[in-house]
Amino acid sequence: MPPRPTPAPGQLPRPRPPPLMPVAKRPPAPWALALPAGRRARARLFLRLAAPLSFLLLVAAFLRTQPPAAPLDALPPSAGPGKVAFLFLARAGLPLDFLWDAFFRNGEEGRFSVYVHSAPGFVLDRTTTGSPYFYGRQLARAVKVAWGEPTMVQAEKMLFAAALEDPANQRFVLLSDSCVPLYNFSYTYTYLMGSPKSIVDSFTDKTEKRYNPNMSPVIRKDKWRKGSQWVMLIRKHAEVVVGDKHVFQVFRKHCKMVVTNALLGQKLVNAVSIYFRRLLCSLLRQAPYVVLGQKVAFNSCRFALPRKLLF
Repeated sequence: MPPRPTPAPGQLPRPRPPPLMPVAKRPPAPWALALPAGRRARARLFLRLAAPLSFLLLVAAFLRTQPPAAPLDALPPSAGPGKVAFLFLARAGLPLDFLWDAFFRNGEEGRFSVYVHSAPGFVLDRTTTGSPYFYGRQLARAVKVAWGEPTMVQAEKMLFAAALEDPANQRFVLLSDSCVPLYNFSYTYTYLMGSPKSIVDSFTDKTEKRYNPNMSPVIRKDKWRKGSQWVMLIRKHAEVVVGDKHVFQVFRKHCKMVVTNALLGQKLVNAVSIYFRRLLCSLLRQAPYVVLGQKVAFNSCRFALPRKLLF
């Protein structure tokens, strides 16, 4: 070590700097990642992290390609209060339109819709109906319907298809031109919209002799049920009815109207009324929302048969 320089006369000596103290190393943070020391260990760690990192990058890229959510004012009309679609299967006009006029006047606009299948070329206007709720509500395309024939089911499917075009329609009530409401609109609307199930009148009859064995295996005898053809369907089941082609083709081929002589006149056998029961029974495994054994809150006026075989 070189000698310290001697200070000049009258000059104080410079103080000696303190010796350097060793700096203590801070312990690593508990969240810090301790990397392996060896190259092979680091390579194995990289391979383990590559797969989850790649997955996260793919998810992020997918989310960026998705369109933004629609604003509230751009939602479809079905986001509001649902509507009940009243589907009338009529011969021509509606003889009880005055009762339905009073029924609809009690309702709120935007909570119901009306569809009518009548004879081809028939127009509902001031000259053919006394209720404005039926003006122009006939289907643009219609078929000539024979009572009890597959053309009746075809007309009913056309009514459901027309009503499904409106996404606000959530309940679908199939009616005849002789059906009348038993309750006011407010009660009926609350009842139908409050139930998540379809309403279908259905029961088994051991004396039933209308089953055609040629319909098997598409339509088995143990699935053969009787009941009223007038039903109320939720939207999901209405879509099934419109989309069905397989079961309907079997009915079209093998289900025909049969007239048998009875002791007090004639008995008209309508095998087509079983179509909805057979089709919806197949849904019990997939969607247990079908109520069997109930009727809609409407009454059908029954006339002496045969009245008219053509609608």
